Amino acid sequence: AAFATWIGGFSYTGGCDETATDLSGFTAPDSCGGTVTVNYQVDDPCGQSDNCSSTFTVTAPDDIVATCPSPVTMPACSDQSAIDAAFATWIGGFSYTGGCDETATDLSGFTAPDSCGGTVTVNYQVDDPCGQTDNCSSTFTVTTPDEIVATCPNPVTMPACSDQSAINAAFATWIGDFSYSGGC
Repeated sequence: AAFATWIGGFSYTGGCDETATDLSGFTAPDSCGGTVTVNYQVDDPCGQSDNCSSTFTVTAPDDIVATCPSPVTMPACSDQSAIDAAFATWIGGFSYTGGCDETATDLSGFTAPDSCGGTVTVNYQVDDPCGQTDNCSSTFTVTTPDEIVATCPNPVTMPACSDQSAINAAFATWIGDFSYSGGC
């Protein structure tokens, strides 16, 4: 509508049996930006002539700039609700500026790793129909817990008829030597 109004603004007065620049071949620039310049000329057979020039411009969109949050690493065995909250904040950090009718990577399908460890990598891309594109990448990691290692004490054998208090003390020491490390 704006371009048609602008083209319709070219006019002239005076003269006799005038001929003017044919404006029917001019088309509007697209939404990605561009310029149309009309050099409008009017002549008549009596030797009169006049001209003017005007420009119709659609500015180009700003360059697309994709922004990704910094990578996040959480320790293994963290509380799942804390992981989920941190992940939601991290996902919310993906954004972009610029472009025209842009489309970006759909982030709705990404879910946080569980407390036993894992990594989510997002390769974030933004495009527009003007041929602009930008991308970035970030990761959210919950470290894997150390491998579980069980430690058992050496077998204990006590002679028959040992003092019960000695048996109890040896048993308490033996049972206390069972241990493990790692895991969640």
